[in-house]
Amino acid sequence: MDVALLSKPALVNASFDISRELVTRTKHILMKPPGDDFSRARSPRLRNLRQWLNNPSLYALAAAAYGMLIEHDIATAVHTLEVAELLTHFRQTPDIDPRLAALHYVAGMLHDVGKIAIPQATLNSTQKLTRDEKAMFLDHPAIGALLIKQTKKEIAKLTATNQHDLPSLDFVAEAALFHHVDCNGKGYPCFVPPERMTPFHYALKLWDTIHAMRLRSAYRN
Repeated sequence: MDVALLSKPALVNASFDISRELVTRTKHILMKPPGDDFSRARSPRLRNLRQWLNNPSLYALAAAAYGMLIEHDIATAVHTLEVAELLTHFRQTPDIDPRLAALHYVAGMLHDVGKIAIPQATLNSTQKLTRDEKAMFLDHPAIGALLIKQTKKEIAKLTATNQHDLPSLDFVAEAALFHHVDCNGKGYPCFVPPERMTPFHYALKLWDTIHAMRLRSAYRN
C-alpha cells in the first residue's frame, strides 16, 4: 500500500467525516447481536454474506460501507454489487476456497466506496466535468483505500487485535486502490509496479470497466 499517497492532506481531509461515520457504523454492527443486514437482498450471495465470510470484522465493514453507498448514490451501489456478482461468478472454480470467493465478493462490493466523497450531483452529471470534479474522480480509489485502512485501525482497537492479523481488510483496501490501474502499471491514482498487480486486480478492473460501459455518466467521457 502506498503510505505516502494515502497520507496526502487533501485525501485525509476529504475522507475525515466519512471515515468517522464509517467507523461508527462498523463498530455498531460488530457489537450488536448477529442479524440479517441483507435479508431483503435479491442476491443469495449477499443475503448469506455473514455466514459465507465467517469473518465478523470484514462483514461489519462491508455492511456499514455498503449501507453508506446506498444512502449516498443508489446507482453506484448497484454498480458495485453487480461488479461483485460478475467477478465472483466468473472467478468461481470448484477448487476455490469459499472464504476466498467471499473475500473477492466484498472487494468487488467496496471497490468504489471512495465515491462517497463525490457529491451525488457530480456522480450523476451528464455535463462535461470541471477540473475540480475530475480531480475528485481521480482521487476516489485512494479515498476508498484510506477509508478502509482507517476503519481497520479502529476495528483492531475495538477487538484488541493486532492490525497485522486483519489481512483481509488490506486485500479489500488494495483492491479499491488498484481498480483503475492498467496491466502496465499506469492509471490512477498512482503508478503501480506491474509485479504488484495480481490476476484478481486485472479481473476486477475488467468487470468494472465492462459494467461501467453500460452506464451513462459524464466522467466516462
